[in-house]
Amino acid sequence: MEGFIFLSDVLRIMAMVDEQGNFIPFSITFITCNLTEETGGKRMTCDNVTLAGHPFGKKNSPKNANHWMNGTRNMLIPGRPRPTTVHNVLITRFNGERVII
Repeated sequence: MEGFIFLSDVLRIMAMVDEQGNFIPFSITFITCNLTEETGGKRMTCDNVTLAGHPFGKKNSPKNANHWMNGTRNMLIPGRPRPTTVHNVLITRFNGERVII
């Protein structure tokens, strides 16, 4: 039987750090979506992914993307030159388990 995990648990686990304060890597599958360019719809599966900074953003940062309010997370995906923004509700699998809302 296939396992599942709640999205709230996924977001909590993503933000976990090890003893040195580094984000713990995970595997993720999500559907791409770029509302600005009206593109997306591709399924991406990536391994050894980590968050790219604090999930709530820096309050005093001039470029605060406000990921918590927008329901997104920036992720460092191996092989990509810069962080990738992923919409939380478009995450379909996390560490091999199906994500449910």
